[in-house]
Amino acid sequence: MQTSYCGQKENEGSAAHLHSEEANVLSKRRCPHTGIVNYYTEADPFMAVGSVAHTHGAPHYAWRCYLHEEAGGTASDLALAEALLRRAIAGGRAAPVAH
Repeated sequence: MQTSYCGQKENEGSAAHLHSEEANVLSKRRCPHTGIVNYYTEADPFMAVGSVAHTHGAPHYAWRCYLHEEAGGTASDLALAEALLRRAIAGGRAAPVAH
């Protein structure tokens, strides 16, 4: 599995910024068997907080956030799906599902 990082750290050492830091510092790993991209926080690099999967119909990507109340949606490209997932992780609420 390939791991990459997306986002930047904010004020390390500040407990008040932990939630926003976790939303900004994500690692992601793509499963070589399913193609699903799972996203992890620095606080727990083994428990996925969200995922993005390619679908065979339009829109082409489905995303899911596993934090707070589960949220999810669809997007036309991987970058948009990742942005919507990051918003859901940071805010605890997802954007409306696009059809």
